[in-house]
Amino acid sequence: MSASRRIAARELGALRRTGALWAFVGTLGLVHGLHLLAFAVDERRTSERALAIFFHHGAYVMEAAGLVLALTLVVMGAPADMLWRTAPIRAHQRIAGRFGAGLVALALGVVACAHLPALVLWSGHGSVGHMAAGGVGWLLSGAFGLAVGLAGTAFFRRPLAGAIAGGCVLAALELMPMVADRVRPSWRGVLAEAAPVWAHNDAFRRGILDLSDGVLLVGLTYVALVAASAGQEERRWAP
Repeated sequence: MSASRRIAARELGALRRTGALWAFVGTLGLVHGLHLLAFAVDERRTSERALAIFFHHGAYVMEAAGLVLALTLVVMGAPADMLWRTAPIRAHQRIAGRFGAGLVALALGVVACAHLPALVLWSGHGSVGHMAAGGVGWLLSGAFGLAVGLAGTAFFRRPLAGAIAGGCVLAALELMPMVADRVRPSWRGVLAEAAPVWAHNDAFRRGILDLSDGVLLVGLTYVALVAASAGQEERRWAP
């Protein structure tokens, strides 16, 4: 078993033993359930429209959930920081392990919330494929939020400050399309496509698996993980 897998198993085991994993999954289900009742369910909407709204707004929740999960993993792993400095483990292995544990937790959260869109399908028309595509979009959005959170906490001595910085980065990216209309035409296309959820979750929320949007979100996640590894390595030998 590689070092990354051992770290992922240890981090996931710590989440499970302390109850943080089940609290995270339960809270995620509660937030999505309240959102479904408050915004998506309306007798004037078709099932497809209700699911599109549910998956779109839920993607923002998954981004925030990934950020919170990153903070939780870093705080719970803080006691082992001194041991890690002298362990034969590279920074990217530690980040990959934490990301793997967080990704499993996010996947469990998505699966635990599967009954919510199923209720919409039960009461109207729709398809399991729509649910699957929306779930993939949620997982990609959560993974990006998790990677940004890990990057933020890697560059700051205090995990909370890093999580706040990561949240500011996510908020800035999602607000870029609103700024696009106020800049020069040559920059509008770039800014309009900078928002991970607003610009690249549209196909997933409508039940379409768009390969280009998926590849872009995976690429952004990879860039954030590389930045997290660089920040972690820099802090490894910091006094």
